Amino acid sequence: MSNQSFTSLRMVTQRLATTPATQLPHVATILAGFISDNRRAFALNKNESDTKSGSEVQVTIHKLKTQLSTLLEDKSPHARFSAIILIKATIEVGGWNVLQGAARWVRGMISILGRPDSPASKKLCVLTLTRIFLLTHDHQSLVREITTPSLAPFITAGLNALFPPNTQSSLLLTILQSFCKLIVVHPTSLRPFVPQIRALVFPLIAPTPSNLGGDSISIPFPVEKAAQQLFALLPVCGQRNSAAQEWSKSFDNVVALTQRTANRTFRCFIEAWRPRAETINNDDLAFGDVVSDPYPQPLALPGWTGIYAGIERLNGLLGIIQTLLSCTTSTPVAVPVSDVVSLTNRILSLLQSGSSGSFDTRPEIGRDEHEALDAGLPQLHKSAIGVLSALMARAGSGYMSVLPITMDQVLRILDNEGVNDQVRQASYAFISDAIKHWGLTFPSSSKKVTSSYVKFACTDLLPLGESLVPEALNLSSTSTTLKNGRLSTRSPNSYLQLSSRNIQTTARKTDLQATATSLLQLALTHLPTGYLSPSARAQVDRTAILIGNQELMLASVMNPPLNAKGQHLAASILPLLARNNGGILGVEALLRPQMPMMPTIVGNYPSTEVDEEAKSFEQSRDRLADSLHDNTHSFSQSANSHEAYTTPMSESNVVISNGSGHNLPESGHELPKSFGFLESSKRSRDSDELQNKIAQEGELENAQGGASFEDAPSSKRPRLTSEETEQRQQLIESTKDALVPEKQSSNTFIPQLPLGDLNKENDSADSDESEFELPKLYLDSESDEENSDEEQDGDEENGDEKKG
Repeated sequence: MSNQSFTSLRMVTQRLATTPATQLPHVATILAGFISDNRRAFALNKNESDTKSGSEVQVTIHKLKTQLSTLLEDKSPHARFSAIILIKATIEVGGWNVLQGAARWVRGMISILGRPDSPASKKLCVLTLTRIFLLTHDHQSLVREITTPSLAPFITAGLNALFPPNTQSSLLLTILQSFCKLIVVHPTSLRPFVPQIRALVFPLIAPTPSNLGGDSISIPFPVEKAAQQLFALLPVCGQRNSAAQEWSKSFDNVVALTQRTANRTFRCFIEAWRPRAETINNDDLAFGDVVSDPYPQPLALPGWTGIYAGIERLNGLLGIIQTLLSCTTSTPVAVPVSDVVSLTNRILSLLQSGSSGSFDTRPEIGRDEHEALDAGLPQLHKSAIGVLSALMARAGSGYMSVLPITMDQVLRILDNEGVNDQVRQASYAFISDAIKHWGLTFPSSSKKVTSSYVKFACTDLLPLGESLVPEALNLSSTSTTLKNGRLSTRSPNSYLQLSSRNIQTTARKTDLQATATSLLQLALTHLPTGYLSPSARAQVDRTAILIGNQELMLASVMNPPLNAKGQHLAASILPLLARNNGGILGVEALLRPQMPMMPTIVGNYPSTEVDEEAKSFEQSRDRLADSLHDNTHSFSQSANSHEAYTTPMSESNVVISNGSGHNLPESGHELPKSFGFLESSKRSRDSDELQNKIAQEGELENAQGGASFEDAPSSKRPRLTSEETEQRQQLIESTKDALVPEKQSSNTFIPQLPLGDLNKENDSADSDESEFELPKLYLDSESDEENSDEEQDGDEENGDEKKG
């Protein structure tokens, strides 16, 4: 424990003791920051506490806890508010050492919920108590000592704090979120409060602000979603092994109520959908003056009146179904897929009046109700598509059978209501989830539909042009005559119209663009190559280049398209990606393996370990070449001096190391292919020896008056036995073979070296061919003919000399 940390913690206690209660809220956040920095002090074990510095820290911590307990029970609301803030900070850093003594704080904060304190103080109390109950869940002893005795009073105090209900208060949202957290970890403790919680959330899960026949309340959207989540988690509190049955019962009730509400809301349409007998009755088809449902069943939700209230109720019920499908359950549940698909099919089959494929309307229903329903259909379609996305995520592979049908339905909605941003965003999210789950197994019948989705997404990503601005603007115009006599029509509001275009161009929906970009990336990475139509793929690449999206361009490069014939890969946009995103690591990782290796020029630097290894290797190479030269030279001297030798060259063994620790026995002039540099050195030296021999023979011929070596007098000629002569001839022929390439059947000359029989176990030496390769000579046919002609001319001249 450092002295600085101990000093800051002691400063907090001194500040709490000297600061007036009315000024504590101003410094509470600063003191909480100092407490958060002393996590090490609260985590001291018993051995560290026995030291002198550790004991001082423990005394300071005990003093801090006592001060916080005193402030929490103070009569001043300022002191209680500051105490809650500091207790929250202490709980987060204290761990077990603080939680085991937090029972007094829990009781004090529960009592604050029943006092007339500010909503901010009560909200902080709910947050702190929820955090304490969650932290003690991993410790059974703390659950018995703190959670079990305090959880029921906390739920009661929280429910009492919401009456009379105030939907605009942030305390309502905080309590609903707290219940959602606690109901998962402590379902048994909340089971007695399920009826009270259900009565609390029923007016919140499907609100109707436009209700004409009763009380209409406006509920914020976060509160509505929190209430729907809490309603979906209530089946967890059922009896043992009955959570799945409770969930199925709640789901069926919501679906039944949704069908009942749709029967009344869609009464102006003559639907092609035929409901089941138990989902419709005569009351649903009553054509009164105003559509209404005063007693919704089977859920005891508030009644509603008016077409606008009916659309809001139907939209809320669809949100509940989506939440039920999205929330996790403790046990497996049976999802009625057919009922959900039937409901969404009914809603998605309805189109706005005037659209192709729209249903006929009932003449007995007023025009106002028709227009109100046309205005609310896009919102209902968006919610229905969200239900399909949640069902796809929950059902998994079981949804694959209905995927083509739902894709066609959603595309039909997108064609007719594409001007609505929410509908487009929900459609893109739906098809993105489908591609993510089954992209590689998409049926071939869905190619056209998927390409249409991709084209719609490209349109949303491209900047708005003048073609998207409404052209049918009834603006008065004036005609002016130019100098060339032509008429120019200019609207007096042309400058205003231009500014409106600029505003529309820049005002883009970021959420919609993010969803469209995600769809295009998934289409490139998860769909098979060639699944998209050529026009759709070209539009994707064009969109990626125009908007400059690096991830989209990278996905296009990694998954190149096919050409029109579907055989070869078409041109890639890699040059454009490299030009615009040269410093991105992903782009560099894609480019560098395809670029040639650039040698590094070493300057006048001190020799390194690599340089020493290279120098030692060169020295060993030179010694080996010298040894080979000495062997060849000794054989040449023996031939020139006409001394018989008894050991052939193939028996003069030289030990060659391949650098890997294995010695390769090789004959004097027979080397493996991997040592091409040694062969080059030996060949040059053998060439010198051969030239010396030829020169000696030429001098002998000149001395004999142009006669050849064989024509020389016997007295002048060396006396060799037949065996020595044969060995001499073999030596000359072997040396010529090393210098004169053998002509192959093709027009290519490959040098043939006199290689010996290598041991088959030493084939690993061929692995070094990448470093040392034998030189290859490539000569054309014309040069071959010239060489042959020159050889013929040389033979004729030699013949003439002999004759002379």
